[in-house]
Amino acid sequence: MSFSCRSDGSSRLIPGPCVFVASRVCSLCRSGSVPSHRPHREPAVCLRTALLLCGLLLPKWSGAAVMDWSSVTWTDGDNNGNSPYSVGPYQVTVTVTYHGGSNIDSSDGSLLYPRVQNWTSLSDSALGVWMDCATDNGSSNYVVIDITLDQAVAGVFFTLADIDTGGGSRDRSGRYDGWQDVVVVSAYQGTTQQTVTGTAVDASASFRTDTNGNDYATSGSGSLSLYGTSGNISGSDSSGDIVVRVTDPVDHIRILFAPGGTGSDEDNLPYAGPDNPDGQRILLGDIVVPEPSTALLLVVTCGVAVARRRRRARA
Repeated sequence: MSFSCRSDGSSRLIPGPCVFVASRVCSLCRSGSVPSHRPHREPAVCLRTALLLCGLLLPKWSGAAVMDWSSVTWTDGDNNGNSPYSVGPYQVTVTVTYHGGSNIDSSDGSLLYPRVQNWTSLSDSALGVWMDCATDNGSSNYVVIDITLDQAVAGVFFTLADIDTGGGSRDRSGRYDGWQDVVVVSAYQGTTQQTVTGTAVDASASFRTDTNGNDYATSGSGSLSLYGTSGNISGSDSSGDIVVRVTDPVDHIRILFAPGGTGSDEDNLPYAGPDNPDGQRILLGDIVVPEPSTALLLVVTCGVAVARRRRRARA
């Protein structure tokens, strides 16, 4: 890719990923902010330094740290495991809070949730979150999964699995048998809400995306709102899975898990679950957190290198 650092417009070819670094370096040089450095006079020095460092560090440019549930210690029923967890250079805290409902799966040996379990569609371990609500009122019975980072990071993503309903058909009132999963993902940097996007793993997804707003997420807020539609899927079925991504920097992601309901005091989403839902579950897959960009390091290092060169020349 051609890039010009000189005021005379001359250019040279450099690797594409280095363009951003080079532009930052040259901007620093031209500003005159480098000690003992004359603006516009030594762009070649800056560019050579940027290319050298970029070449050394390029393998790490797209690196990412992973919070891998298969290596995490989490006692069944704990609300935050052993948080915070070290994920690359970050500290990540995951907290699961129940608002009404039960965290005990009495249909499967009275298992306590949340718990780390193997999930076939993910071919990996994941954090399972189960709830058994006595009412379909998602305003009083729901679970919140909070993911908190010790610093804002751009490009965080993870997979949510097993978003479905308890039956593929609805009764005369329009309700699903068993349950309906409702999931709303919101992301923040401080108090600023960021946009959350999702990509279904399977083209024939067992859920749909709500775009009209509901009791948990106003239309246009940036939250990702999902609701089950296609019956109870098996653990090996990826149609209930979605990759969730936040492109902008975030330090807090909130996942709301609620039962589908009807009425103005509930969710206002299409379709619904029964008045007294059966137990229902979703799973949170590995959390991928990109490593810090090396761009700032390159800029600072280049500035230091140029300053040292000037001092040696004077000597």
